[in-house]
Amino acid sequence: MKIGILTFYRVANFGANLQALSTYSYLCKHGHEVVFLEYVSFQTVWLRLVSYYKNFIKPKRSYLQLAEHFKFIDNNMKEQIPHLLTADRVRNAIKKHGIDAVIIGSDAVVQNWPLFSTLKLGKRRPYWIEPLPSERRYPNPFGGMVFLISYLRL
Repeated sequence: MKIGILTFYRVANFGANLQALSTYSYLCKHGHEVVFLEYVSFQTVWLRLVSYYKNFIKPKRSYLQLAEHFKFIDNNMKEQIPHLLTADRVRNAIKKHGIDAVIIGSDAVVQNWPLFSTLKLGKRRPYWIEPLPSERRYPNPFGGMVFLISYLRL
């Protein structure tokens, strides 16, 4: 059986990396073909690109850490479908690659971001509200609604 895993796994988070790897290893050990589906928003892709180019100007440890996480993921999880920017792209990837089942695993299912948590303090401005990427706001494919509706249209 070909199984897709839709989760936040390409992040600088050891727990997310290891949980994805253990799920991948378990399913492969039991004879399944596993594909990772990377759902991200345009905003997240843009922020990663800006961070990548800022690193050329002034290298930061955080970027090096993220690069090591990506290297770990790419070396251990062979089949990945990156940059699925909308629920429709997730649905199309499932259809195109003949995925029989999808495991949705993420703490984003139960995330709640009250306005106070997005309030940031700064040096130039006293405070501002930091917008959240769409994959961190509810509803998202992890929340089920958008993803389930799109999946049922297959």
